Amino acid sequence: MQLQIVRQGQQMTVDVSEAERIRFPTGMIGFEKATEFALFPDPEGGIQWLHATNEETVAFAVLDPFLIWPDYDVTVPDADAEALELSRPQDAQLLAIITPREDPSQITANLRAPIVINRRLRIGRQIILADTGYPLHAPILEALTMEMSGAGADAADDEMDQEASDRAAA
Repeated sequence: MQLQIVRQGQQMTVDVSEAERIRFPTGMIGFEKATEFALFPDPEGGIQWLHATNEETVAFAVLDPFLIWPDYDVTVPDADAEALELSRPQDAQLLAIITPREDPSQITANLRAPIVINRRLRIGRQIILADTGYPLHAPILEALTMEMSGAGADAADDEMDQEASDRAAA
């Protein structure tokens, strides 16, 4: 199958084989008619594009959330694991949808509703992680800056604890 996509302002045609397609039986949240996708690497690296093959105007910029948030802890709810026919954790691929922005400091990732793909069966589903505290709009640049400086979520928590202690002492 040939798919028309736009990358870096250029329209291009890509071939998508049956083996490359990922079925999303219930579509994506807000895009229920987009039920078949293909995953393409971005030519500039870092992200990938999850592009609908049956709704050519639907595409999502995605990334592996563990590259930026190594402590991201996701338990796929039983009903979702069953729908995806996941029997082994290593069959699951997790992706976070990112929201590109002109200002890099405003680029965010949705950690509350990741995409889970059964790599073996090529079935996908966007899940909602209720009651986890994960944000819909996690700032990517901020997380990268903290990770590169050697600070992590614990450092941010320690800073908030210190501020609370300082206020209590004043």
